[in-house]
Amino acid sequence: MVRIEALTTHPVQVDLQPSGRALFEPTAHPTRIDQPALSERDLATAAGIVREVLLHRGRRVSGLPPRRRGTVYLVSRTTAQSARRRDDLLFPVRERRDPSGATVVASALGRFQAPRWRRALRWLRTPRLRRRNLTRADWPIGVGLATATAFLAAALSAVPDAVTGDWTAPQTPRRLVVTAILLAVGGATLGWTVLRWRQRSRWLRNRGTAYLLKEEPTYWAHEERESFLAKLRREFARTIWVPGPDVLGEPWGWPLDESATGWGRKVDELVRAFRVARHNDDQTTPNSVFIWAPWPVALAFGARAAAGRVAGGRRGLTLEVRQRPQFGRLGGLKARRWSREPHLFLRGTPGPTLAEALPGARVSEHSRLASLLVTEVADTWSEEEPLDEHGRTALVLLVRLSAQKWGPLPPIEPDQAVEPVTLQFDDAAGLGLAEYGRAQLVEFRCAMPGDAPIPWAAYPALVSSVAEWICRSVAGNRAAEVVLLGMVGPTEVALGLGIHAAQAAVAAAAAGSGHWPEHLWPLVYRGVPGKPAFVVPGLDLGTAALR
Repeated sequence: MVRIEALTTHPVQVDLQPSGRALFEPTAHPTRIDQPALSERDLATAAGIVREVLLHRGRRVSGLPPRRRGTVYLVSRTTAQSARRRDDLLFPVRERRDPSGATVVASALGRFQAPRWRRALRWLRTPRLRRRNLTRADWPIGVGLATATAFLAAALSAVPDAVTGDWTAPQTPRRLVVTAILLAVGGATLGWTVLRWRQRSRWLRNRGTAYLLKEEPTYWAHEERESFLAKLRREFARTIWVPGPDVLGEPWGWPLDESATGWGRKVDELVRAFRVARHNDDQTTPNSVFIWAPWPVALAFGARAAAGRVAGGRRGLTLEVRQRPQFGRLGGLKARRWSREPHLFLRGTPGPTLAEALPGARVSEHSRLASLLVTEVADTWSEEEPLDEHGRTALVLLVRLSAQKWGPLPPIEPDQAVEPVTLQFDDAAGLGLAEYGRAQLVEFRCAMPGDAPIPWAAYPALVSSVAEWICRSVAGNRAAEVVLLGMVGPTEVALGLGIHAAQAAVAAAAAGSGHWPEHLWPLVYRGVPGKPAFVVPGLDLGTAALR
């Protein structure tokens, strides 16, 4: 989040996304471009003689404040073009002007990127960043080996002449000096290269293995896939694709029809494949997980894969969740951002609260009545006592970490009324719900201003808050026999919730509170015309599935 200071002569309004408008008042003296006059002359025109002043094309701007971290300056386009050395200057784009020509409203803000050589110079002036990038990059090792080979070859080529030549010749001392210099430079370069190679090997060993789980139909062009894998191989010691149900058996694709009854069995196959892949890998290195999957699959995988780690008497798994490139409803994420530090999502780890991690987010809880229209698609109800005509009571939990809509619920807006809603879904889990019923829908909302993506650093606090809210909501509605969970948010949050659920299954807590639900069923949005909007697949997200 950055702060904008206007250095213009008049206020400027900028359109906000998706709606709204911000006003930026001038906060300092306006800038001025220095354009010294070189000469003057008369210019003959059809209307007469006018005075022409030749000016130097100025690139120096007076009145610009120094660079400040987290602050950018709003100036005119001409000022931004003149101050080419500054990349912290914004200017109005697609503006609307008043009759006097002043910019009144702009639909966006533009920025000129600094030249590459200037960005490289700034990088060289940052020792910490330079050391980190040189350690992560592999090209300095190749350049160092080539340079050392060239210098050492040049030095060794002079050895035969020095041995067989005339030592009394006047040019012999100069040759020996040049040979010594070449030998010293080549040896130093070779030593530096070996040091970098060892540092990079140690860095890769500490990074461990990257496990890739791709269980959703995300379309990747061949170039995108190869570019991503090439960068991933430079970041980790090993890269392993975990084979999913599609690879190990018949085509699957996590269907949302009658076959949705088998989700639980397929998640077990995915967890088993991950454990086999990890068994064949180095057991001492960290396990970094990149996952593309429907959120219920990610949550169940995290819970079942981490259950062995938190259970007593078993050697633990260390799941390091890393942010992956994503495409879809929550916006795109460039690949260069997934190299950030991973999260372990451990319960009880000291850290900032959600309000401290996301100071500008709108966090709220809402409750409303929901009418349920249930279609039984799987005859899996096996209780001994028959159901009454009203069926089992239900509680619907909804986690929305974006302003996007969820089924019949519209996008999140300020001061939005909470009205009753109708949820129509296919029951592929055999929950024993009545065909027509009512339930309480409790919602947890967390949306950034302008529906911006949630920062990666705030994910642990977000997961802890959501997990605590789920436990608290279930404890406050003990009469509910069936708990359904819907979600709109990043897949990594669902994976973190699964890790929390695995730890909560064995954690000591107060009597009747603080526990993850015994049974928790996902409510997945389908959105196919002519069919119920939601499906409840046969995948238990509760602690009963971890035993």
